[in-house]
Amino acid sequence: MGLIRFYSLILREAFRHSLDIAQAIIFVALAVGGFIAAYIPASKPMIAAIDLGGWKIVAIVFGSIILIRLILAPYWLWAAAERQNTADDKAETDRRLKKDLRVRLANFMDQGSLLMQRTITSPDPVTTISEEANRWAENAERFLTESLDDSYISRFRDGSNLPMSSLFIDPQLGDERERRSLWTGLRVRVARLQEFIKEQS
Repeated sequence: MGLIRFYSLILREAFRHSLDIAQAIIFVALAVGGFIAAYIPASKPMIAAIDLGGWKIVAIVFGSIILIRLILAPYWLWAAAERQNTADDKAETDRRLKKDLRVRLANFMDQGSLLMQRTITSPDPVTTISEEANRWAENAERFLTESLDDSYISRFRDGSNLPMSSLFIDPQLGDERERRSLWTGLRVRVARLQEFIKEQS
């Protein structure tokens, strides 16, 4: 940043704020002067010798306001920069947390998709796959509770309002009711995980 730009920022910052701070400082200075005059008798002749008629008081007050603002302007610039840095750090942290959350949700979604495929193609009994699916769902729900909140659990289990394509039964499943029911439950949960990932984008 060039020197001229730096001082132009100081000037702009100096006259951007309200008069409250400058007024408070001038009031304190006047109060201190009055205290000195009241409790230090030796200072009274010095104060009396100062001619502060009409325009001089106006010039002193106006000049004091400008001086105080110029002195405080670098601090105001620094404070604004600190606030912006804090906001940027928070935004970066939020982006990083959301990215990690999406990755974890995607991992659960991939695991659920694999269980769906196993339900169709695996020669294992449905009860075996169902036990694995229950463990997967419990782990996913625990993660949702810890990373989001309990409201996601009911959504994770609920198949209502999903697109029809999400509820389409794969024809390879055959007529075995338990296998079809397990696949459908997995499909609902995988579809919900897809929704949660989109919401964290």
